[in-house]
Amino acid sequence: YPKSLKLFMASFTTALLDHGENVRPFADGPMLRAVPRDAVRDVFIEGHPADNAETRSRAFLRSAARAVEARELMSGEVNGRAMLWQP
Repeated sequence: YPKSLKLFMASFTTALLDHGENVRPFADGPMLRAVPRDAVRDVFIEGHPADNAETRSRAFLRSAARAVEARELMSGEVNGRAMLWQP
């Protein structure tokens, strides 16, 4: 992963192991393993070195957007919750 995504992807992996769920994000698609976005955020915020909570929160949003743009992860709403999963 690019340096800018290392903490985010590590946070995703940890959250997936601890809070992952089997979901079907698309009606005609396969069942897959996904994690609530909030669970990834909690792990990311805990591991981010910034002192300021707002700085950590903005870093999470930037990293999440980069991961989706780079197609490392997909994001969507599943059963009313924001979820992340690997394509």
